[in-house]
Amino acid sequence: MVASLKEDDKTWRRVDLPYDDVHSVKDGITFHGRLHCRIYSYENPYRVITFDPISENFGLFPIPEPPKHKHFNCEIGGLGVLDDCLCMSRGFICDYDYGIEILVMKEYGVKKSWTSLFFIKNRCFDPHGEFAVLPITAADNGEVALLINAHKTELVVYNPKNDKMRKLFLVEYMSGCISAFTYTLNLKDTLL
Repeated sequence: MVASLKEDDKTWRRVDLPYDDVHSVKDGITFHGRLHCRIYSYENPYRVITFDPISENFGLFPIPEPPKHKHFNCEIGGLGVLDDCLCMSRGFICDYDYGIEILVMKEYGVKKSWTSLFFIKNRCFDPHGEFAVLPITAADNGEVALLINAHKTELVVYNPKNDKMRKLFLVEYMSGCISAFTYTLNLKDTLL
């Protein structure tokens, strides 16, 4: 559900998800004038939707296919923007190996333009629990800031060149996780 407040009539409206099988909507990011969110259902935990605040329409967003391997489990860990490209993290479990892959969409909206930037193996998250890895920003030296939420929330910097990670900030919390996100329409968004 999205609560929408339009400039023209100043009234709040409820805009329901058009998908019946969704049991949770995870954190979102605004990019190209749309809100992008991870959605989960028991049948399909691997989807991203968009919400256009002008038309108030939802849509499924093209994401890369999960790798085809009979012992492979893949889940979207978070969405972000790196170098003006939409990016996502996905956690994977394959046999006894697990980790995070960071991908970027080089051409917005084009499924085939998803490109893998790097893998972080055997750390960052509990492969059997809930997790979120949100790519925050990339530095000129190639380091990437990630917000990792798996039993605790950490802001880390990962260097894919030497596979080193350093913690910048840690917040321990009790059970449960709440996320909220907002989007404010900017006239510049309507002109692009």
